[in-house]
Amino acid sequence: MKGDLLKKALALLEEGRVLPLGEAVLVASSTPGKWYAVRRGWCACPGFKNHGRCKHALAAELAARKVEKVG
Repeated sequence: MKGDLLKKALALLEEGRVLPLGEAVLVASSTPGKWYAVRRGWCACPGFKNHGRCKHALAAELAARKVEKVG
């Protein structure tokens, strides 16, 4: 399951579907036109509410780490 979550999060990054927005990050869903707000390990999606983790929060975390390495 964790590997699958990582693959999905990396796909969101590679597809350019992670957008910084101030202190929050918007991350696209696999559903066209649907975006979720992510803030420091929290996501508004149903998966996060049910499981405490999701591809959106992981993608935002990976994007933040990438920025830290570059900056």
